[in-house]
Amino acid sequence: LFHDGSAAGCRYRDPVQNSLFIDIGAGTTDICRVQGYYPGADDCVSIHVGGNSVDERIGKGIRDKYPDAKFSPEQITAIKEQHSFVHGAEKKVTISHMVKGRKHALDITDVVRAHCEWLLDESIKGARKLIETTSADSVEDLLQNIILTGGGSQIPGSEEYVESKLKAEGFLAKVKKAKDYKTVVARGALAMAVRVKDEQWSIPIG
Repeated sequence: LFHDGSAAGCRYRDPVQNSLFIDIGAGTTDICRVQGYYPGADDCVSIHVGGNSVDERIGKGIRDKYPDAKFSPEQITAIKEQHSFVHGAEKKVTISHMVKGRKHALDITDVVRAHCEWLLDESIKGARKLIETTSADSVEDLLQNIILTGGGSQIPGSEEYVESKLKAEGFLAKVKKAKDYKTVVARGALAMAVRVKDEQWSIPIG
């Protein structure tokens, strides 16, 4: 099969044959090189940054810029989920918020953008470690099959941002975003659940 469903479309790239997955989750970002066999320890990098880290950094950034504005953790998470973006997907982020009993329009564009870009920059550092240790005869194909997934992949402009950053470092990369990743994760969890033995559902206490 080809990307356009025809016999003359662009060349199909098997995602399990030679690819690099960047899974940006809530607590960690996990990068895995997949080359047709079960990945080993040398094929994986995990870094302790993710969506939760961005929440913390955006919250601090807003407090530094607007010391009198008070936000709950839930409000900060909502701001991140509604307004995240990076270079290439520019927009102005202005929120209406009560400060000392009065409604104010707070411009947090620079705060949101800076910390979303920080998350992707950290992910790129992890990806670089695996790219640089990939064999010369397969790295070109791998670079053309970099797949972003997880909650962080939903940041508008994320795939273009990662691709442009890698290209600026000399890597001829092509970055794609996994479509409907939540459904894929749910199907995987269900497939695992039906194979679990009854005793494995027990949670040890103490």
